[in-house]
Amino acid sequence: SNEDTMTSSTTSIENTMTASPTYLVSVTNEEDEYNEGAMSDLTAYILLALFTLSAFVWVIYMAWERRKRSLAVKAASKGGMNMDYLLEESANDREQAIQRAHDIQAAIREGTFSFYRHEIQYVALFSSHFALVTSSSWGRGMVGPRNGEGTFSFYRHEIQYVALLFFPLCIGYFVIVGSGDGWTTEWTNREVDTDAFQNEGEDEAPKLMNAVYTTIAMMIGCLSAHICVYFSAHVATEANARIVAEANHGVKYPFMAFVRAGSSIGMFASGVGVGCLSIVLIVAEAGYGTRDHKSLYNSVAGFALGACFLALVSRLCASVYTKSSAVGARIALQQLSGTKMHVDDPRNPAVIADHVGLIVSNAGGSTSDLFGSFAVAVCSSLILSSSTSVDLHESFHNMGLSLLLMASSIISSGITIIAMVYLRPVREKKESERILKNMIPLANAIQTVMAYIMCTEMLPDNIRSEDPDDNNKAVQPLEVWACVTLGIWTAYFLAKVQEYYVSPSKAPVRQMGEACRSGPVATLIFGLSVGFSSTLGLATVIAALIYTCSEIADYYGIGYCAVGIVGTMGISIMMESATALFGNALAISKMSGQSEEVNDRIASLNISGTSVTSISKGVSTAASCLACVAAWDAYVVTAEADMQVDKKFLAGLFLGGLVPYWFSSVLLMAIGRGASAVSNEIVKQFATDPSILESTSRPNYKTCVEIATKSALRTAKWPVLYVALIPVGVGVFLGTKTLSGVLVGAIVVSTLLGISTSTSGAAWMNTSQYIFAGKDDISAKFGGADGRAYSNSLMGCAIGLPLSEVGPCCNMLMKMLAIQSVVLSVWFHEYTSVGLLFEIWQ
Repeated sequence: SNEDTMTSSTTSIENTMTASPTYLVSVTNEEDEYNEGAMSDLTAYILLALFTLSAFVWVIYMAWERRKRSLAVKAASKGGMNMDYLLEESANDREQAIQRAHDIQAAIREGTFSFYRHEIQYVALFSSHFALVTSSSWGRGMVGPRNGEGTFSFYRHEIQYVALLFFPLCIGYFVIVGSGDGWTTEWTNREVDTDAFQNEGEDEAPKLMNAVYTTIAMMIGCLSAHICVYFSAHVATEANARIVAEANHGVKYPFMAFVRAGSSIGMFASGVGVGCLSIVLIVAEAGYGTRDHKSLYNSVAGFALGACFLALVSRLCASVYTKSSAVGARIALQQLSGTKMHVDDPRNPAVIADHVGLIVSNAGGSTSDLFGSFAVAVCSSLILSSSTSVDLHESFHNMGLSLLLMASSIISSGITIIAMVYLRPVREKKESERILKNMIPLANAIQTVMAYIMCTEMLPDNIRSEDPDDNNKAVQPLEVWACVTLGIWTAYFLAKVQEYYVSPSKAPVRQMGEACRSGPVATLIFGLSVGFSSTLGLATVIAALIYTCSEIADYYGIGYCAVGIVGTMGISIMMESATALFGNALAISKMSGQSEEVNDRIASLNISGTSVTSISKGVSTAASCLACVAAWDAYVVTAEADMQVDKKFLAGLFLGGLVPYWFSSVLLMAIGRGASAVSNEIVKQFATDPSILESTSRPNYKTCVEIATKSALRTAKWPVLYVALIPVGVGVFLGTKTLSGVLVGAIVVSTLLGISTSTSGAAWMNTSQYIFAGKDDISAKFGGADGRAYSNSLMGCAIGLPLSEVGPCCNMLMKMLAIQSVVLSVWFHEYTSVGLLFEIWQ
C-alpha cells in the first residue's frame, strides 16, 4: 500500500514537471527565502516620476538658454556689449543676411504650428469628419511666403490619412479583441493550460474589458508619438535660422545652438514616452488588479501599436516626400546644360520642398522611428516579464524595471551632454565631430552604472527560468544586468562598424572616391558592394547577442537586451537630428547670402552632422531588430506557438521574407514617380519663364510641394492598409505557427536589406561631399566640384538618396508586423491556432 502511494505521487510529480511551461518564477523554498528586492513600490514610483520630470526640466532650461542667448546677441548689436567678433563683416550686411535667413526659415516652417495643433485635437478624437474641418480651418494667408510652400502643406494632407486610417483600425481591433466571449462583462475562471503561463488561480478578464484598454492604449500611443513628432519639427525649424545667426560669432555658438535643439528633441521624446507608457501601465494595473496579468500586459502593448502606426505613416510619407523633391531637383538641374545651379539655389523651384523634406524625415521621422523602437522593446519586455510568478506580479518595482531603465537614461543623457559640451565647449571646427562621437560611449558607461543599480535593487535574488528544452536554471539580477549591458554596448559597437563604412576618413569612402574617377559604372558597383559587406558585422553581432542573452536569462534576457539597446534614446535622437539642423542651416546660409566664413563654419558642422547621422542609422536598425525579436518572443509566449520547425513555419519564412522586398519596391517606385514629376515641373518653369534663371522673377515653390505631397500620400494609403492586414490574414487563415515564421522572415530580411541599402546610400552621399569639399590632399586630387569624379559621384548620390530611406521604412514595417501579432496573439491562440485554411484542408 505504501509503495503504491509513493509510486502514484512520484508519477504525478513527474507529469507536472514534464508539462512545465516556458516562464520565469521566483525561487522560493525552505532554505532560500524569497526576497523581492530592496526597493519598494513607492520608491519605484517616485524615481519614475522624478526621472521623467527631469526630461521636461531639461527642455525648459534649454528654452531659457536660447532666450538668454538671443537677448545677449540683441544687446551686443545695440552696443550694450563689446563683442569684437561681430566686426567680421559689415553690420548692415550681416543683419540683412540674417533677416533673409529668417524669411527662408518661415517658408519652411509655414503652417507647422497650426497643423500640429489641429492634428493633436483630431487624432485624439479620431473624428471621421476631420477632413471637412481641416479644409475649412487651414490655408489662411500670411505675410511673407505663400500658402502651401512649407511644411504645413505636406502635413495638412498627411494627418487626414493618419486619422482616417487609424480610426477604422481602432474599431477593427476593438471588435476582434472584444467579441471573443459574446461581449460579456463577467469575469471567469481561467482554464488551467499546462502549456501556458503559470496562471492557475487567476481569473480571466472579460474580452470587452481587454478591448477597451487595448483601444485606449492605442490612442494614447498614437497621440504621444504625434506630440513628439510635432515637437521635433517645431524645434528643428526654429533652430535653423538661429544656427545661421550664431555662425557669425564663431564655431562654438552654432554648435551650442544645435546641442540645445537636439537635446531638447531627444529629452522630450524620452520624457513623453516614459511618462505616457507609465500612465497606461498604472491605469491598467488599477483596472485589472492582480486577477489577470496576461491580459493586462497584452492590453498595454496597444500603446506600442498606436505609436508604430503613426511612425509607419509618418516615416513612409516623409521618405517619399523628401527624396522625390531632392532627386527630382538634381535630375532637372543636370538636364539644364550650361546652367551651373546648386540644388540649394533660390532659383530652384523645389528648394523649399527639399528642405521641408529634411525636417519631416530627419527630425520628425527619426524621432518616430526610435520612439516606436522604445515602445515595442518596453512593451515586449513587460509581456515577457509577465511570465514570472505571482510574487513578481504583485510588485511594481519588479515589473517596472524596463520603464525605470528607460527613465534613468534621461539622467545619463543629461550628464553626458553637460560633461561633453558645457564643461568643454567646441573651440575649433574639427572638434565638433569628435565631441559628438564621444558622447555615445560616455552615455553608455553612465547608463551601465544606472542599470546595475536598478537591476540589483528592483529584482529578486533568484529567478528560475524554464527554457524551451525544460532545462531549469536560476537567473540572478546580475545576469539580467549583463543582458542590459550587452544591449547598451552593442549599440556602440555597431555604431563603430557603421562609421567604418560611411565616414570620409575611412577606407571604403576613399576607395569609392577612386572608383568615381573610373566612371559611373564602377561607382555604382563599388557602392553596392560596400552596402552588402556592411551586413556582415551587423548580422554576426545580432546573432551572437540573441544566443548569448538566451543562454544567460532565456526570453527574459532578450527582452531586457532590447531595452538596453534603446537605452540611450535621447542621445540617439539628438544625433539623428543633426542632418536636419545643420543641413538646413547650411542651405539657408547660402540662400540668404551669408559670408564665405559663415558658410564654411556651418559646412564643417554639417559634415560632422552627416557622419554621426549615418552612424546612428545603423544603431536604429539594430534597435528595431532587437525590439522585434523581443516582440516575437512575446508573441511565441502569449500565442503559445509551437517552436518546432515544420512546413508551416518554413512557408511562413518565405512569406515574411518577401514582404520587405514588396514594401521597398512600392517605396522606390513612388520616389521615382515623384522625382520624375518634380523634375518635369522644374524644367517646365524654366522653359516658360526664363527670367527665373536671371533672378528677376520668383519660382512657383508651391507646385513642387504639392507634387511631392501627392506622391507621398498616394503611396502611403494602400501599403499601410496591407501591412495592417498581413498579421490578421495570416493568423486567421494560416495559424499561429505560420505567423511566427512570417515574423522571423520579415525581421531577418528587413534588417539585412535595410542596413545594406542605408549603408550604400550613405556611402555614396558622403563620397560626393568628400570629393566636393577637397579639404585634404587625398580629396584634392579628385578635382573638386569641376572634376569628373564629382560628376560620377552625383549619379551615385542620386541613387543613394532613395536607397537610404529603405532601411528606416523597413524598420517601421517589421515593428508594425511584430506588435500587431503580439496584441492579437491571445485571440489567435484561442480561436484560429491551426488556421482556417488548414482546418478546411484537413
